Order: sequence, then structure tokens, then C-alpha cells
Amino acid sequence: MSSVSVIIPCYNYARYLRGCVASVLDQPGVEVRVLVIDDCSKDKTAHVGATLAREDSRITFRRHETNKGHIATYNEGIEWADGDYFLLISADDLATAGALTRAAAVMDKHPNVVMTHGKFFRLKGDSAPERYQLTGSYDLKVTKGLDFFEQMCRAGENIVNTPTAIVRTSVQKRVGGYNTALPHAGDMEMWLRFAARGDVAFIDAMQAHYRFHDSNMHIAFYDQRLRDLEQKRLTFRSVFDSLGELLPDVSHLRKLADEGLAREAFWHAGTLFDRGQVEECEQTLKFALALDPNLSRSDDFRKLHWKRRLGGRVWPLVMPLVRQLRRKQTAIL
Repeated sequence: MSSVSVIIPCYNYARYLRGCVASVLDQPGVEVRVLVIDDCSKDKTAHVGATLAREDSRITFRRHETNKGHIATYNEGIEWADGDYFLLISADDLATAGALTRAAAVMDKHPNVVMTHGKFFRLKGDSAPERYQLTGSYDLKVTKGLDFFEQMCRAGENIVNTPTAIVRTSVQKRVGGYNTALPHAGDMEMWLRFAARGDVAFIDAMQAHYRFHDSNMHIAFYDQRLRDLEQKRLTFRSVFDSLGELLPDVSHLRKLADEGLAREAFWHAGTLFDRGQVEECEQTLKFALALDPNLSRSDDFRKLHWKRRLGGRVWPLVMPLVRQLRRKQTAIL
């Protein structure tokens, strides 16, 4: 029977912790061990974690006396892991029924697969998860690691949802821990490191429940989208510099990554302009053009240029009419 090591970092998520732990332990056909790390929470996490460890010998609980931050906590869990496979899941998220079972079965059968991921449910606030029981078989897509790496470059963003990512522990040990210089793009950088060393499998099934709420770390940061984009740019630079010997035609991949990030930045710049955030639009557009000057030759750029010429005060007045005309044209076509 395959074994899975699960680390659950927790900071002020006592109200979610028991449910998260239960979701990863209730997995048939695999041997699961869990490490809960309380990063000096101010709520009742210590009490809940210690109670869970007393109730089930498969659970280990640790508490930091001072807050070490999420990267140090993640890396502590990686050092602890000793199972065949490894999952890092936040205490406010949940694994679906059979998620670990499916991932282990895939990697048991495909030794070249170093990471699996899948689909996820969105949980809003403190809402209860949907009941999910996969019946029958599921589709599986195995992508060569370098092809997956190229997909990430073209997208210019993380295309893997973290609580669905279950990896081969031996490869995790080999690639090492999370990069302390990239606290807000660490997942994306980690998946690129994995893809440079093996194949990636997508399981066409719901593998996790991903919770969105006001205290999510990613919400606080990603509201500042330009900083997010800058972190992604640094992520690609870091990976190319450190893994160049594993990647064929690095210059081509760099170009793809720059173009992918530029497109993402460009569309966000347009959204900012529509919201009346003109200064933020100009900053984001400058970032996009620095990565890919060819954007300025596109039809979409010319449309945005026209809107900018109208100005941030006039465009909101014109925008409803333009959208109405577009809808009519679409209906005619």
C-alpha cells in the first residue's frame, strides 16, 4: 500500500482544522500520515491540533513559539515527509473523497509522473463543502514535463491549484524547499521545478475544495496585481537561471514566458482602465510593453489606446453604448 505524507500549515484557522484533517485521513487504499504545524496562531489552533493528535496516532502536531511565516513552515513539512507521495494543503481547504487514492494510483502506475493535479470546488467563506463521490472511471492526461513547462510559460501564470497538487516525495526532496525570495509565487516556481524533472498528470476529477474568504493570504496580496505580476516575472527568471541545464532552448522559453506575462498584464491594464483606475492602468501597461513591445502592434492595443485617448472621465460614459453596439453585432453574426 502506498503512503502519503500530508502537511497542514495552520495560522488562525482553528475553525477549519478538524475538517481539513478528516478530509485527508478519509482516503481508502493509502496509508496517510499528517503533520499539523501551528505557526504561532492567536486563536484555538493549538488546542484543536493537540486534541486531534491525541485522538489519532496518524496525526503529529507541532506549534511554533514565534511566527516563522508560511515558507519556513512549508519547508519544515517537506523535511518531515517520508511517504511515497506528498501533499501540502492549507488548513482552510479540504481534499475530496478519494483524491489521495487517485493520485497515488496514477503515480504507482506511471513512474515517470512526478506530480498530479486536478479540478477543484470553490468554497465561499465558511460554507460547507459539496458532497462529492466519484462514480465510475475518470479521464487522465499525462503531459511530458517539458511540454507542461512550456504551457506554464505560455500562460504566464500558475495553472495548478495548490490543494490538488500531490507530488512524488523523492522528487520533492531532490528539488528542495520553497524559495524564500518568492513568498507570493512559490507554488508556481515549485511546479516549474517539478516539470523540469518529470511528467505531470491531470486527473479529470474534483481533487480538492479551495476556500475563498477575506483572510486568505492570496486575496490580501493579489489585490495588488502589479506586484503579483512582478513576482511571476521574478519566478520565471529564477527558474531559468537555476534550471537552464535541464531545459532545451531556454531563450525560446524565456520569450514565451515574457509574452504570456505581457498578455496577462495587458488585459489587466484594460480592466483597470474600465474601473477608472487610470494611473494603475498606465503602470501595468508599461510593465506589459517592457516584456513584449510587439503588443503595441495588436488590434487590442489600438482599442485600448483609443479608450485612453478618450480619457478616464469620458470612457465610463461611452462604455455602456459601446458594449450595447457589440452585443447587437454579436447577435447579428
